[in-house]
Amino acid sequence: MELQIDGDGLVVPLPPGSAREEVADERSMDRMAHRRLYGWIDALAKRGLGMEIDLKPGRTILHLRGRLDRQSALVLKDGFREIVAQTSKSIDVDLVGVDRVDGLGLAALVWSWRLALDSGLELRLTRMRPDVRAIVTKMNLHHLLQIVEDRGPLHIPE
Repeated sequence: MELQIDGDGLVVPLPPGSAREEVADERSMDRMAHRRLYGWIDALAKRGLGMEIDLKPGRTILHLRGRLDRQSALVLKDGFREIVAQTSKSIDVDLVGVDRVDGLGLAALVWSWRLALDSGLELRLTRMRPDVRAIVTKMNLHHLLQIVEDRGPLHIPE
């Protein structure tokens, strides 16, 4: 089941019958994992960071939007363990919707990368806005983190 945050900041499942839901069902998670993810996404939304999760066979895509800062960084780290446990190959963190990032937000990304690496997973940062990319580059994290350039249309999840 794919989760999304609606316009009121509530975590809701993707409507039944959607193609993305069918893919997610192939990687069924237990009910406790779903509850933990629901709680995690809700906690992030309350701290200014929205998220949608696409669960695909072997790969998880986290679509982030909002602020990746001291308010959301610790909560992001807390839930990332569950994402790692539910993924078999790689995690993409889609940053196109992130409009603000600070030092603790960057630290959370580095911590997440390290956790994924220690678990035998690949973590890639995708679709960064130029201002976020400039901060990552200024901090010399572009040498550490895998950044995937995507020249596709700029789509910010709502």
